[in-house]
Amino acid sequence: MAGFVEPHSHHLPAFILRLRELGISDVRLLKALEHTDRRNYIPGLTKEDMWQDRDHAIGHGQSAGVLSLVMVMLNALKLQRQDKVLDIGVGCGYQTALLARLCRRVYGVERVRPLTQLAERNLAKDGILNATLFSGDGHKGWLHQAPFNAIILTAACETAPSLLLDQLAIGGRLIAPMDQGHGEEAITLFTREDGELSSKTIGYGEFPPLVPGRVSDD
Repeated sequence: MAGFVEPHSHHLPAFILRLRELGISDVRLLKALEHTDRRNYIPGLTKEDMWQDRDHAIGHGQSAGVLSLVMVMLNALKLQRQDKVLDIGVGCGYQTALLARLCRRVYGVERVRPLTQLAERNLAKDGILNATLFSGDGHKGWLHQAPFNAIILTAACETAPSLLLDQLAIGGRLIAPMDQGHGEEAITLFTREDGELSSKTIGYGEFPPLVPGRVSDD
């Protein structure tokens, strides 16, 4: 399931049509996509590039990931309005904005401090008031705000992220790319029910690795 949407999809209607072909029909999710202008988040993004389904550089050696992969992951989480969500790897804040339009509260962790600041400015300009960001190590999550109904990582893990799974509420879902060692990651949905943890693979894609630590300089 790598490369969900063709790179030449320039317009939102064509992009949404392709997402529907991939089984994404959640009206709330599609409305969040329509109401969140990527140009307000991704530096230098033009109207022509807006729906190019590829990585977009956001500075500090980081990029906003392939949007169709993000949408598939958000769709699999089956987010509810009352949910409290943890977003690991905030980047420019675009994915956080989508989450904020779907959920009661979003907590975001970003290891690169200047990107945390960029995301905070972007979210404020967009009128997003239900997202709180923290500059720190995504491996550790945000214990003081746990438990979470959902956690999303868009960077690849080598093993199941136990510290994050421990921060899930009963009935909580965590979705993350899992490194399989051959260049493509398995997008894996973990679910906690009555103390038991189950997992299933929902697709495949290419993601950067989840890097430990925090970067505080410019």
